[in-house]
Amino acid sequence: MIAILGVDIHCHILPNIDDGPKNIDESIEMSQSLVEEGLSIVVATPHYTAGDPLCNIDKINDCFKALTQALKRKIITVKLLRGAEILVSPLLANMDADELRNLSINASRYLLIEMPALVVPSYTDDIIYDIQLKGFTPIIAHPERNAAIMNDPTIAYTLVEQGALLQLNAGSIAGRFGKASQKLAYLFIKHNLAQFIATDGHSAHRRAPRMMESFSLVEDAFDRNMAMRLWIDNPTAAIYDNSISIEKITPLHKRFFGGWK
Repeated sequence: MIAILGVDIHCHILPNIDDGPKNIDESIEMSQSLVEEGLSIVVATPHYTAGDPLCNIDKINDCFKALTQALKRKIITVKLLRGAEILVSPLLANMDADELRNLSINASRYLLIEMPALVVPSYTDDIIYDIQLKGFTPIIAHPERNAAIMNDPTIAYTLVEQGALLQLNAGSIAGRFGKASQKLAYLFIKHNLAQFIATDGHSAHRRAPRMMESFSLVEDAFDRNMAMRLWIDNPTAAIYDNSISIEKITPLHKRFFGGWK
């Protein structure tokens, strides 16, 4: 039974623009799978790197319009919104508020920021501060998959202390990226460090959405209120540019025999 009607703030659904669907037919198939997973609103977040000539806002807009029209023709009920997954870079400091607004989640104050897979760059704190000065709130995409944060999860605690929010992948909750990422995702939820779960979907099959599975797992491990907050309440607040109240975060501690608690 499908009745959750969640909001996905991180999804690579636009065709032929990054490592998501290769064409509009694959995007339509993916859209249908998102509906079947109980999602009613999806933010299209193609990869964006400041200064990369291949990252063209006009092309993103054209792909977005084409897919929106195709979904209407196919009578697929998912509502598509604009956004981007922005690689953290010193060049972000050169972008003004209007440029950042074009990349934010549904033209809101919320920017989805991606770290490199292996490190948290030394300039990250400065970029987060600069983003906030311009009136935006950074949402760090899938920190549980970052090698440096896996080695030292207190980095994520510091990011949240500095005003960033954290988005976990549904696939991480379901163990699709390995036990280490799964344990870290649960740890972040336990310490109130995570504010969102999103699909980070790339196709209907490869890295497919895990909405229903991850929702049930969080509900079982914590409670329904937590699952609702991560999948529905906070993502809904983000797309409507509303403030998000953060539960009291608690520090992480290293276990004597290894691991974190």
